[in-house]
Amino acid sequence: YYINNTHEAIITREEFEKVQELIEQRKHSNKDLIKNYPLSKKVYCGECGSLFKRRLKNEKSYWICREHYYNAENCRTKPILEQVFYTAFMTMYNKLKANYSVIFTPMLTQLQELKNKKYGSNKQYIEINKAIAQLKEQTHVLSRLKTKGFLDENKYIEQITEINAKIEKLNREVRKIVRCDDEDEMIEQIKEIASIIENGTDLMTEFDDVMFESLIEKIIVKNQTEFEFNLIGGLKFTENSIDNCT
Repeated sequence: YYINNTHEAIITREEFEKVQELIEQRKHSNKDLIKNYPLSKKVYCGECGSLFKRRLKNEKSYWICREHYYNAENCRTKPILEQVFYTAFMTMYNKLKANYSVIFTPMLTQLQELKNKKYGSNKQYIEINKAIAQLKEQTHVLSRLKTKGFLDENKYIEQITEINAKIEKLNREVRKIVRCDDEDEMIEQIKEIASIIENGTDLMTEFDDVMFESLIEKIIVKNQTEFEFNLIGGLKFTENSIDNCT
């Protein structure tokens, strides 16, 4: 037989229910830790700043703002289907791919011109950049000679390695002059992103988690249908989605 309220409880019913809720939450949290998803630790709420977490509902994957999950009164951002994020990313990628020459080529040119203008009066800076340009031209010449069969593989690798070492040494000298490694790093990261997109698929029709990881630092959910993609290197692009389901 089971008889209620025969003795004073060690903890209250309210405390017991809260503990059970915490246990259930930790079960889900442990599952998230066991399997890392492409969106894990990348999606943030634009309203309250909280990180999103993954939840399953009716056999569908959703991402929900943690603050909204625990107290909907503190944050109005509702759950968003996982596929909505994937579709928005694919749309953004396809736009960047289709407009590569319009976006990245002038951007990198302008950044380099601004940098050169800033330090253009420094004779040492000018001379070093001339030397770098000459060394890069040598690599192009060696590449053409190898392609035409005038230079064997081992000799080509040896000379290219030596030239690249000289270029890297000169680049370090440039960084000492400008004393702005953060700016240099940003330019290099944008170059890397441009290269990834340039060499990527012409049209992304299925979500590519490797491409996503290579490009995206984080996503800010502005509202239920508007996402801000923060790319590695500081670039930001906003994408809208009309396929959102809550």
